[in-house]
Amino acid sequence: MKKLFTTLVILSVALAAKAGYYAESVLSVTSLDGSRISVVIDRMHPTNPSNTVYINNLNEGDHFVRIMRLSGSRYHPVYRTIFSGMVYIPYATEVVAVVSRNSFRIREQRPLLPPAPQVYEQPHYYQPYQDYVCEEDFNQLLQSVQSRSFESTKMTMAKQFISTNFLSSRQVARLMNAFSFESSKLELAKYAYQRTVDKQNYFVVNDEFGFESSIEELSRFIASQG
Repeated sequence: MKKLFTTLVILSVALAAKAGYYAESVLSVTSLDGSRISVVIDRMHPTNPSNTVYINNLNEGDHFVRIMRLSGSRYHPVYRTIFSGMVYIPYATEVVAVVSRNSFRIREQRPLLPPAPQVYEQPHYYQPYQDYVCEEDFNQLLQSVQSRSFESTKMTMAKQFISTNFLSSRQVARLMNAFSFESSKLELAKYAYQRTVDKQNYFVVNDEFGFESSIEELSRFIASQG
């Protein structure tokens, strides 16, 4: 008794799963000679004339099918039956049929497979690795900056270099040391932050400031960058 009950449960689940996908089939009929045809299936109305006719929402089983070829003029159409009979439509299947003159044949039966479940994959975003500029190139920049007298000229040179290169935190600190004014050091530290490869070590630049207020302002700036 228990075994019979289990079998019935499994059968019920299988039938429910089957019904949950494609409970209906499709019949397509194509005229090989290109003439327009109209199809009547069971008690449905005739389809609009076309060289290929699709009939959807068909249940599994035998269906009475009548296929007519359209001739005559637009205002005096003439329908001639070229096939009339029972056609078996399998479950969840597209039945592909063709007609030519007085013949009708089923060319193919295509199972209508259930749609594949959509699986959403969380996108992964990878931060591309950037290496900081080599010491030789950085030292050339540092020497050029140190050789200038005006802070504005130093800042322009430094920003031009940073805009196309990445630095380490210690390189930023060394570059800040080439400036005399506290405001210039702070401006450079803010500008270079996004171009620094090891932001976790950015605290080393704090040693170049002479005032605690500059360290606090830089900390607020970094926090605002997210």
